[in-house]
Amino acid sequence: MKLLQFSTYPITIENETNDKILFNKKLKYHYEDIVRDALTINSMQRIKRLAQEQITISTSLPLSFSSTIFVRSDENRMDIMKILITGPDGTPYSNGCFIFDVYFPNEYPTTPPSINLETTGNHTVRFNPNLYNDGKVCLSILNTWHGRPEEKWNATLTFLQVVLNDFFFSITENEI
Repeated sequence: MKLLQFSTYPITIENETNDKILFNKKLKYHYEDIVRDALTINSMQRIKRLAQEQITISTSLPLSFSSTIFVRSDENRMDIMKILITGPDGTPYSNGCFIFDVYFPNEYPTTPPSINLETTGNHTVRFNPNLYNDGKVCLSILNTWHGRPEEKWNATLTFLQVVLNDFFFSITENEI
């Protein structure tokens, strides 16, 4: 399973006719409009950071029998990802599969990634205080919740830290 934890997938499709971004019709991606509207600013700092993040993620995701994290990065763009987290035994999320869409904005790493929970039962289920039924992931490290200054996003944090320390924690520890 370790070999399946991180891979690429065609979330976007190369568009030969113009510069507009097309998305794979087989998938729903929460940030499609934002990605289409964003001016492509590929600073060397952003590209280098995203490449480093992908290398780290590809070798550092936890894997266990009861719970694991799978990441798919877009084949064409490092700033677009989908994540699947399986709920661990002994939690209210046991045997559940939770899908998240991730977008790294042009200002990354000075601003946090945008993360949306896609597994909400058509916006009917709020799993815990951090995961809203509209898909909002409410964490101070993502600047989507007020918290102490040391809990806010800063450019030294990595996406892996978000996934492991805060994101994954909200799935494994909180109760419904």
